[in-house]
Amino acid sequence: MKIFAGALGGTNNTLVKTVTVNKVRNKLRFLNARTMSMHAFASKVDEGTHVTCEYVDAVSAESEFPPLNDKKAFAMLAKSKVQDQLLPDVRYAFAFSEATLPRASDSAPSVSVMKSYNIYAVPADLITQYSGGSTMAGNIAYLTLDQFSMMAFSEKVATDKLICHAYADKSQLLITFSYGNNLIYSRISSVPKSFDSKEDRLNFYYETLNLTYVYMRQSRQLPVDMLIFSGLLKYEKELEESVKNFSGHEVQYLEPSQYISDCREDIFDEYMLAIGCCLADPAFNFVPVTNNELISYKQVLLVVNLCFAVLVLAAFVACVLKAAKYVELRGDISSRTQRLTSTLNQLNAVIGDENELRYYNTYINALRQRETSPINAIVKAQELLYMNTYEEIRFVLDNKNESSVIVRKKETFDTYTSTYDFQRKYNSYIDNFKALSPIANSKLRIPDRTYDMDMQLLNNRGTDE
Repeated sequence: MKIFAGALGGTNNTLVKTVTVNKVRNKLRFLNARTMSMHAFASKVDEGTHVTCEYVDAVSAESEFPPLNDKKAFAMLAKSKVQDQLLPDVRYAFAFSEATLPRASDSAPSVSVMKSYNIYAVPADLITQYSGGSTMAGNIAYLTLDQFSMMAFSEKVATDKLICHAYADKSQLLITFSYGNNLIYSRISSVPKSFDSKEDRLNFYYETLNLTYVYMRQSRQLPVDMLIFSGLLKYEKELEESVKNFSGHEVQYLEPSQYISDCREDIFDEYMLAIGCCLADPAFNFVPVTNNELISYKQVLLVVNLCFAVLVLAAFVACVLKAAKYVELRGDISSRTQRLTSTLNQLNAVIGDENELRYYNTYINALRQRETSPINAIVKAQELLYMNTYEEIRFVLDNKNESSVIVRKKETFDTYTSTYDFQRKYNSYIDNFKALSPIANSKLRIPDRTYDMDMQLLNNRGTDE
């Protein structure tokens, strides 16, 4: 399946980083990448487009309720759970995942019919805010946030470790803490444009990472198992040592080939969020349910229209072929009729008397019977007939007007040697005699030193050898 995906960046950023990939199961193959304007991106959006965007005010909460698979039912329950966090008169789109946290190996999970879920909500018109009122929102199949696109990579690294993943581009620093597909905490910080030096930028990265890490350690009391740098952070080696001092972890990096094939490392680093939204869990799709239903309806309608068009085309081609066949047959009949009429006119000119015509008809029938008569085979069979004297020679005409000559004879010899010698010479001659396509049913009876000759000669007209 080919996917066109875009990472929108901040709402003040008018550039969209896009990739086109082939996705088979959960494997991606890179096709191309391009940075384009929002207007150009909106014109290319189709009903299979994936989008990831930055949004810092997403509603997040954890709550318990019975297991649910129906997204509509979940949206209703989720809304009631986070009602106090929602803005009035704003329609929200929801996503959820089962809340899983690391636990000590000696502690058993609690047994309950209720499940703990992470609830996430964003305004349903989020894409419209980005695109400035463009109608492209109705065509997007998958919409997620940058932190879930990042988490798709973290989850592939390990599903049973608490991972701190930090990503940076020219406009933002994004930090996620996740365990499997459970986003525990995320922070997005805009990179100030006023930084004039690399040192300023490194200090900003360090302070933001340090404060976020300390918060997770003190307030959430969750131990981090792994630290990953991606994007521009991958090239900040000075930062790596500083972060190691307060985190106690060696920094890990993503290997592009583990996530997408045929993609250069620099392309992967620059377009990582757009690639990530092609790998993100379907649970984190913020496209409103009504939009998904409309997209599904459009896709089904497109398939139906294509099938109908194929059927109409097939019917048209069949009609054209039948019409052409009809015209050809009609022309052939017309031509035959003209030739027959011409022949009859010629016969009328030559044979004006009915009795004379009846005479010719009788003569022609006699010639036809003579042609099929088995007596005609005598000329072809004479060489074989002269070879020996036979006890029985029959000329046969079957009900299909196919003629043949049947010859039979029983000949006894004084010695076995003479019997075998005759059989060999006779059969050798028969094998080379093709004038009447002989079918031999002859038998050699050894005790009696007798050779029974039984053969049918088919009168194949036109074969004269």
